[in-house]
Amino acid sequence: MKKQILAIKYANVKNIKVPDWQVIVSYFTENGKLKPRYMRDVAKLIYIIKALAFLNYKHRRRDEDGSIIADE
Repeated sequence: MKKQILAIKYANVKNIKVPDWQVIVSYFTENGKLKPRYMRDVAKLIYIIKALAFLNYKHRRRDEDGSIIADE
């Protein structure tokens, strides 16, 4: 576990991109509007997606700028 944490630290990940975030938002929309509770849930869900992509950085595509792309 300690080795994995150190590997993540030295991975030089600058940013985590979620290219299909509109799909997530559209799942929660109702009549074109987000309810206040859903706005909080969408933000939390995107943070969870970013955290999982960060933990599995070895299996993710990378951009030229050092960003990880969280795909499906």
